[in-house]
Amino acid sequence: MATRRKRANIRGKEPYIVEFVMNHPDMRRTPLAEKMAAEIKWEGKEPEVEVLERKISHYRNRKPSPEDQPWNLSMMKDYPIPPEAVPAVVKAWVCSRERSNCTLTVREAKWVSRLYTVTDNIEVLVPCARVASRREVLSEILSGFKQGPNWDSFMLVLYRLVSGEEISWKREAKILEARTTSYFSKEQGKEEGQ
Repeated sequence: MATRRKRANIRGKEPYIVEFVMNHPDMRRTPLAEKMAAEIKWEGKEPEVEVLERKISHYRNRKPSPEDQPWNLSMMKDYPIPPEAVPAVVKAWVCSRERSNCTLTVREAKWVSRLYTVTDNIEVLVPCARVASRREVLSEILSGFKQGPNWDSFMLVLYRLVSGEEISWKREAKILEARTTSYFSKEQGKEEGQ
């Protein structure tokens, strides 16, 4: 009786695979697969390059969201932005083109409109909106997986912007450690005598 070869378990590493695909949109499949195989810490057997190439194709061939198209004022019909946020979005649009030589997407414009009250510095706001936008795309792509992008670390970036305060690594570790239990579930456990 022939024995089956044990397959590599890549399911828990999907977020890393998607990040690699998003970070290297122009890299050819085989070199990207080889880079992933070398740089991702695999549990158990490392996947074959061909398996990673199929994953790369799968994620690259996904249908792009209309929210990932370039934003302009005419988009407000389909993607409304609060009137008070429009000046910040227009500044972000200009900053994005001048500093990064790329367009502001609809998704990024929506994030600018959500975050513009956090900072007056448009050169800080645009990268924050980009990071939030990328995490949102990751969340959409990985909606079927338990392990999605880590929004907690992004919340700490926003906290630093709002407060102007640096957080020690010990405090950051404690804050991030608390992410699995909500205040209400702790209180409910106390009431039930747990």
